[in-house]
Amino acid sequence: ADSMEEEQDEAAIAMANELRESCFMGFESFVSKCPLPMLEPHLDLILQAALAYMSYDPNYSYGMDEEEEDNDFDDYDYDEDEDDDELEDDDDDDDDDDDSWKVRRAAIRSIMAVVSAASRSHSLLRRLWQYTYN
Repeated sequence: ADSMEEEQDEAAIAMANELRESCFMGFESFVSKCPLPMLEPHLDLILQAALAYMSYDPNYSYGMDEEEEDNDFDDYDYDEDEDDDELEDDDDDDDDDDDSWKVRRAAIRSIMAVVSAASRSHSLLRRLWQYTYN
């Protein structure tokens, strides 16, 4: 039952990541193709979302201290004669199947589109500069 729930969770996460990536791709197109007057009211929200997801990594434990990280294996009595396959089979390291990098890439492309759009307007560029450094 746990493995079925895990698979459903992984599928839900994959679908959410695909949706996020698609949204950012839409934002990039919107920012690149729309005239500035139509674009300006939406730039702040697009930029906030893109900046938030630019560093999105569900595999990184943001709350774990380095000391805790270093001590993870202190309690484990490792026997060098143990078969390495036993240790590897437990998790299969889900990082191989992780597509969150696509979300980060799409978010960064959206930011690049915002910067490019801002370069077409001095007032928009000034607003972007103030947003970044305030």
